[in-house]
Amino acid sequence: RFRFIMFLYLHGGVSFSGLRPVCSGCRCNQRGYAAFILFPHFFVIARVQLRRAKQLDQIQKHVSRRLPIPMVILGFPAKSPNRKKTFSDLPDLGEIEGLKRLNYLAHLIKLHYSPGAHIRICSDGHVFTDIVRVSDEAIHAYQTAIEEIISDFELSNLSTFSMSNLYQGLTYEGMRERLLKEFGLPLAHYHESVKNDFESKILFNGMHRFLFEDYSEVGTWSRTQARNAAKASTYELMQRSQAFGQLIASAFPAAVRLSIHPQLAASSKIGVKLVPGGNHWATPWHNVLVVDNHQRALMHRSKAESLGAKLRWFEDKYAFYDLTEK
Repeated sequence: RFRFIMFLYLHGGVSFSGLRPVCSGCRCNQRGYAAFILFPHFFVIARVQLRRAKQLDQIQKHVSRRLPIPMVILGFPAKSPNRKKTFSDLPDLGEIEGLKRLNYLAHLIKLHYSPGAHIRICSDGHVFTDIVRVSDEAIHAYQTAIEEIISDFELSNLSTFSMSNLYQGLTYEGMRERLLKEFGLPLAHYHESVKNDFESKILFNGMHRFLFEDYSEVGTWSRTQARNAAKASTYELMQRSQAFGQLIASAFPAAVRLSIHPQLAASSKIGVKLVPGGNHWATPWHNVLVVDNHQRALMHRSKAESLGAKLRWFEDKYAFYDLTEK
């Protein structure tokens, strides 16, 4: 009998050290706590009645046959070109922390379920090259560096996947065209869904904010021009994001889906907070890592510098900011 095989990171997340909500100061705890899987039973710690997690049946299919649990997570696409957010085009200590955390999650599973789990990182960088204003060359360099981190730090529970693995022999532009041809929906679908569906509107607003922040700092646009350009690009971002998600579902139909965003209990994905600390769910590719004594957090480079953090280097290669000695 297994004590547990994994934590489910729902809205608000959970700490690796135990079943303790990590965002006690926000309203998410009024809607539900984190959940964890126990076999042969499924228990939910909650103040409200939560629906049985959709992932349970999928996980049990592997557990019943004593097979490793395959997992996929979309992320690690490329560094934001906005230098108010990031230090350079290459991974820094934030990416190392995020990758180590994913590897540790699979390690925890193996401690209680011997076949273990394997997490495949599906990089969608080349999907959005022209939208996020990052070149295919910069994305290739970033992804190569991610693979080097996985190898150098012996993160054996991780591997990578991108369109290049599936659409061999095509240019990056050809891959994007193939992706939309096979899995894309018309842009009109997203215009309509944003207009009539509340969740789609929330998604649109979040994506638009990210693009507007970067467009405002990259290039020669005025803020009004950047806002208008970001609005048009956001519909394409939604279209390609959905298409790549469908490609991953088609390529790895048996895999458990992880997400870099917090998820509700009834979601088809399990949210994983890449870097612990604070209530803020952030990603290394939109931020820098800030170290304050033994605490680590992700924040925009401009904020880290405004707090007096000093640029440091890990192994003379990976940047981070240090608040220990202002």
